Amino acid sequence: MQILLNQYSPAPWSFDGHGINDTKGQRIAKVVHSDPYIYPRGHPIRNPHFDADSNLIAASPEMLTVLQSCLNCVVWDEERDRPRYDLDGKMIDQIKAVIAKATKGV
Repeated sequence: MQILLNQYSPAPWSFDGHGINDTKGQRIAKVVHSDPYIYPRGHPIRNPHFDADSNLIAASPEMLTVLQSCLNCVVWDEERDRPRYDLDGKMIDQIKAVIAKATKGV
């Protein structure tokens, strides 16, 4: 079996309340660093940090794609000696969408 470095499961990833799944619904990561529930006063409630961390992880492939695309929108302005950003409406919509996915419920 050959292991490919720098390869990850194809996007989109999703969070199902227990772990991260790939586009085919296969579990690729189980979130275990924190309990999905907290127990204030003895009654379980959903741990908001668990869901927020998991949504951020699930959005990571799309964030990488958008960031790589954004690099193509940055041009060095020689006259002003600073970067110039040529972001069109479509790119801004993609940025907003991936931020919304990563921060869902936060």
